[in-house]
Amino acid sequence: MLGRIIKACALQYSRAADFVIWDLIDPMDVRSLKLAATVEASELDNGDVLIFQLSPVPHDLSKEMPLATNYYALLTQKETVTFALRVPSLAPHTTFKMSLLVISSYDEVVAAVAAKINVPPLHRQGAV
Repeated sequence: MLGRIIKACALQYSRAADFVIWDLIDPMDVRSLKLAATVEASELDNGDVLIFQLSPVPHDLSKEMPLATNYYALLTQKETVTFALRVPSLAPHTTFKMSLLVISSYDEVVAAVAAKINVPPLHRQGAV
């Protein structure tokens, strides 16, 4: 096994994601977890596969910064994070060092990670 699946944002499970999905976390469990609980429960290790998407709308700005800070701290505890992509035109795995310095929201972290691997994040639920 290459690693455990980590879903950084506990939104609806999607088989149309841009990432390979291993079902080590049951989709029903993912849906039922709150965002902070998902981050805390993941215990990210090097080689784990991170599945991410933008946070749901509308935002609760009072909770967004603490979530982003916790999520960023979780990622940066490890030297590298491995992404397994299901995009034929890209390499099957992309690994890089996290080097974000300033964040203000969960979505900002997601956007920076997406830019590094050159794959757009999943759309927000409810977005046009």
